[in-house]
Amino acid sequence: MTIKIMQIITQVRLEGVHQSQEAYLSDLNKMFASIRGQRHDFANHVQVMYSMLALKKHDQLRTYTEEVVNEIESMNVAVVELPSPALAALIQAKSAIALEKRIRFDYLIHTTSLTFSSVTNIDLVRMIGNLVDYAFDKVVKLPPAEREVQLEMYLHNGELFITVTNRGNHLTREEIAQFNLPGDTSKANGHTGLGLVNVRERAASYKGSVTVDSDLERGITFTVKIPNAGQAKTKPAK
Repeated sequence: MTIKIMQIITQVRLEGVHQSQEAYLSDLNKMFASIRGQRHDFANHVQVMYSMLALKKHDQLRTYTEEVVNEIESMNVAVVELPSPALAALIQAKSAIALEKRIRFDYLIHTTSLTFSSVTNIDLVRMIGNLVDYAFDKVVKLPPAEREVQLEMYLHNGELFITVTNRGNHLTREEIAQFNLPGDTSKANGHTGLGLVNVRERAASYKGSVTVDSDLERGITFTVKIPNAGQAKTKPAK
């Protein structure tokens, strides 16, 4: 019986990894599709700008050029300082999806968090990916001008913090309580990831925690807190 249980647990974990990889590859494909679309549209942009210049519509040309530049810059995400190529690719992929869905996606990866090595890259991708997906699913229901999602990762007192906030939404007490119940996968819009439960399970595997905060002004904020396992091991015995 014990062996059978262990086999089931192993199978579930492998399925979870497979699902995470599929979602990750799907995001990358969307990113590449978005980039290809931008290249295809570039010729049209040049023709429009040339026509405006020929017609001496300088004010309209300036406005149109600024819009094109802003769209291009939104795809040129600075990823050179991110802690891993996998996380860098994830951020780039989510940025492409945000652009497609007209979501303002901002992220801040603090330099100190780059030294944190107690969490594997695949688990970082799982947790951040699922939290950002949840936030995107929430804000896409809002008018485009109100669609904002913020991601931040930093160290504080030797612990890793990951926060994802989507403004413009609010969870009721019942919904916050529902998050703490087993079996809530929080799947939406066809996502095949393990959802918020996966985030909670991955954080717990590192002796960490996940908390939810919600109010009308800031929206919904998920905070993952994970202790530094290396520091814990080197702690002197009393």
